[in-house]
Amino acid sequence: MIGSLVVPSPSLVDQSVSVVVPVYRNEATVRELVSRITAVLETYAPQFEIILVCDGSPDDSWAVIEECAARDPRVRGVLLSRNFGQHRAISAGFDRVRYGTTVLMDGDLQDSPESIPLLVDEVRRGSDLVLTQYGANMKQRVTSRIYARLIGRLFSTRLPARIGTFRAFSDRFRQAMQQHHERHIMYAALMASLGFKTSIVPVERSDRSEGRSSYTFRTRIKLAFDGIISNSDAPHRAMVAIGATISVLSFLYLLIVLGQSFIGGSELAGGVTLAIAISLASLGLVLASLGIIGAYVFRVYQEVLARPRYLIMEETEKDGT
Repeated sequence: MIGSLVVPSPSLVDQSVSVVVPVYRNEATVRELVSRITAVLETYAPQFEIILVCDGSPDDSWAVIEECAARDPRVRGVLLSRNFGQHRAISAGFDRVRYGTTVLMDGDLQDSPESIPLLVDEVRRGSDLVLTQYGANMKQRVTSRIYARLIGRLFSTRLPARIGTFRAFSDRFRQAMQQHHERHIMYAALMASLGFKTSIVPVERSDRSEGRSSYTFRTRIKLAFDGIISNSDAPHRAMVAIGATISVLSFLYLLIVLGQSFIGGSELAGGVTLAIAISLASLGLVLASLGIIGAYVFRVYQEVLARPRYLIMEETEKDGT
C-alpha cells in the first residue's frame, strides 16, 4: 500500500487504463468529463487513472482539477509552469502513465468518454495504435484531407482523413513514442512514422459545448509548418527543385532572346523587362530558401540546447503517492 493507492499487479496493469487529457480553457467541462470517464471505466477496467495536464490555462481549470483530484485519488493533476502547447502537455501526461493501455482525448467533451471501451477493446485485440475517425462539415473535410495527404507524403504512409486527437495506444507503442526525445515533438506525425499495427474506429464527435477552439487558422498553419520542419526536409527539397526549374527556364529564355537577336534581327534589349522580372523572382526564391535553411538551423540549435519540453509547477500527486 502506498498512501491511499494500491500498487496493481502486472496482470492488472495490462488490463487497466490510463486516460491522458491536456486541459486548456476547459474550466466548464472538466467536472463532467471526469464524471463521465469515471462512470465508464468503473464498470470496464479493473484499475484506471485520469491524468489531467493543465497547460498554463488562464481560467480556473487548475482549481477544478484540484477539486476533482481531492474527491478521487484516481484523478491526477499536473500544472505546467506556463502554456507550452498541446503536444508538450500530452508528453507530460505520457511521462506519468502507469497502466498498460493509454487513451488520449481532448478536454472539451467533443470526444465522447463513452467510446473509450471501443478503443481499448481494439488494443486488447492486438492493435498498438487505435485512431478515431469522425464526420465533419465540408470545410473540415477539405482541410483534414489536405493534412492527411501531406502527412502521408512526408512519411510514405496512408493516413485517412478526419482523424481526431481521441486515440488509444498499447504500452509498447507509448514506450516507442517516449524514445523520441526531440523538444519540438509532433505526435500526429510521429505516430504516422512509427509503424506498428494500427486500426481505426468510427466515432461521433459532439459539438463544442463551451467556449471555442484555441486552434485558430493561424495556429494550425504554424503547427503544420513546425511539423514539416521537425520531421521532413521537404521544404528544402521543394526550393531546390523550384530554383533549378527557374534556372533552366531562364537559360532557355536567354537562348531564345539571343536567337531572335542574331537570327531574326530583333533588338537584344527587347527582353530586358522579362529578364528583370525573372531576376527578381530568383532573388525572392533565394531569400525564401535562406529563411527555410534558417528555420532548420534554429531548430537544430534548440535541440542542441536540450532544454526540457515542459516545466511542472505543481502536481496533485507526486512520486506515486
